[in-house]
Amino acid sequence: MSIKTQGTNLFFIDSAAVVTMQCPTGITGLGGTRDQIETTCLNATDDKSYVSGLGNPGQVSVPFVFDPNASSHQALLDLHDTGDVTSWAIGFSDGTAVPTIVSGAFAFASTRTYAEFDAFVADINIDVATNEVVRGTLTLQRSGTVAWSFKDSYRDWE
Repeated sequence: MSIKTQGTNLFFIDSAAVVTMQCPTGITGLGGTRDQIETTCLNATDDKSYVSGLGNPGQVSVPFVFDPNASSHQALLDLHDTGDVTSWAIGFSDGTAVPTIVSGAFAFASTRTYAEFDAFVADINIDVATNEVVRGTLTLQRSGTVAWSFKDSYRDWE
């Protein structure tokens, strides 16, 4: 099974409210490498040995069509200025439910798949070109892991 990208939303928490980002055109970078801690003994004669260390949360890149009238874009610019870490969620197109806030954190419906992470706005780049709309790229620096909440109907496959 696969799901289409059309209908995917990016949400963030700003001033205790869920904000839906207007007109993102892509989202990349939910990964991140894990440190390697070497455990090779002095008497080893073949390869080095390692154990898994801490993860290094990557950056999430979100290209978007810029609209200075969009309250979500104004909120992003404010978040860039403050540098505050906030909660972000990607709601995939297998549902339409908008997350709510319970005790200051996202609460997700079981009818849609979400990826949730904490991040701060590291950069907002605005691009202006001939015969084009004004576009931007939002760069989020993740802090911590990505938590997945899968749509309930997928749990029946196990």
